[in-house]
Amino acid sequence: MSAPQRVSSVVVNTYGLANLGFSLMVSMTSNYYAFFLTDVLFMPAAVMATLMMVLNLLDMLTVPAAGVIMQKSNLPWGKNRSWMLIGPPITLVTFTLIFTNPPVDSVWRYVWIVIVYTIAHGSYNLSFGALNAMLPILGRNPKDRAILSIRRLQFSSVSRFIFGAISMPMLLFFTGGGAAVPGVRGFTFTALILSSVMLMMFWLVFKVTEPYESGSTTRAEQKKSELSGKEMLQQLFNSPPLLALIFGETARNVAAFALTYTIAYYFRYVMQNMALMPVFMSSIAVIGVGASILVQLVNKFMDKRHIYTSGLFLCLVGHTLAYLFARDLITFIIFMGINQIGISFMMGISFAMFSDCCDYGKLKTGKDATPFIMNLSNLSPKLGKIVSSGVIGFSLAAIGYVADMEYTPQLAASIRAILHLVPMVFIALALVITTLFNKLTTARVLDIQNQLRAAREAESASTN
Repeated sequence: MSAPQRVSSVVVNTYGLANLGFSLMVSMTSNYYAFFLTDVLFMPAAVMATLMMVLNLLDMLTVPAAGVIMQKSNLPWGKNRSWMLIGPPITLVTFTLIFTNPPVDSVWRYVWIVIVYTIAHGSYNLSFGALNAMLPILGRNPKDRAILSIRRLQFSSVSRFIFGAISMPMLLFFTGGGAAVPGVRGFTFTALILSSVMLMMFWLVFKVTEPYESGSTTRAEQKKSELSGKEMLQQLFNSPPLLALIFGETARNVAAFALTYTIAYYFRYVMQNMALMPVFMSSIAVIGVGASILVQLVNKFMDKRHIYTSGLFLCLVGHTLAYLFARDLITFIIFMGINQIGISFMMGISFAMFSDCCDYGKLKTGKDATPFIMNLSNLSPKLGKIVSSGVIGFSLAAIGYVADMEYTPQLAASIRAILHLVPMVFIALALVITTLFNKLTTARVLDIQNQLRAAREAESASTN
């Protein structure tokens, strides 16, 4: 039985570039959209918070919808690749329109925002889902899949440096007039440029991956991947590794977003010096880049599942040590650096683990649900974001927090507890779920791939 063809370094690096372009674009909404709504469009904070909750929910709902569309489609440039051609132009237009101020009254402005935001995120969930779905097609063995997954992490880490360096200068430059605060024009043109970069990167991947998936499938091939709604649910609920990965990734993302949402409060009330926050963020970004290189080395001798659980363990250790011992910036950076290494371990390998679930589902059901399953990989971060915002909001309310509170030792201790204990609970939950229910090791995946290959060869021999 011949070994699967190895993916080329050109394809691996181009695949990573697409993730860089995507990360640069979505950083505009994750970093600036709340500010844009309140300080540029002058939307009341309470209205902004409600609107963002609605938008995030709609964004999450477009993920399974995108998976269903991709699963049922049969377009002329490949089942998955086609969406890397079609989706980005729609995203470019609508994502740019998100950062505009149409001359309409407030009610219609909200309607406008909801429409363009939903279309933009629905189209880029199709494009990003297609990029995810190409991973198990490009990586035909567990090692190649791990390399592709790690490379996307590495380019994503680099994108944070690039975005941090260029975003504010671009916003101020395009606002014009020597502005000290960015305005609508700055946001519109910056969004246009970054979404254009995303489009070019996705079209580049579309071109270089043509040998791996091109043309519409035959009727016989299409039938193998046609799934009813019931069959899609079976792919999900009859796959313990996939369910464990989704729930584990959701819990892991709740922990990660809990840190993100709480860190500003930490530096204001615990460190009592907001000027130290950029130092912390830059230090963690550097550690993240180093960790993305480290995980590629670890992948050479450690099973993906063990890398993932090791990452969870490192996160748990980092938060525990920081909660018990971090009383200054240096020790806080060191212990949260351990947490960041753990996050990089998991992020570097998670998409490869979703790819392995595609093979598992194919063996169990005889149906190829790759587009649907790989789109589900984008569901956990969005669900984690929503859950985390609720948990942190209720936690702050539970300690009686209100804006501009005066410092007290009790308040500082409560903020420290929220920042560390909430992530620790969800990391521990993710560790238990992954350890008990995800038994899909590299050896098991190789055995599944051999069984699938033997079945294909037997089918081919019977038709000749």
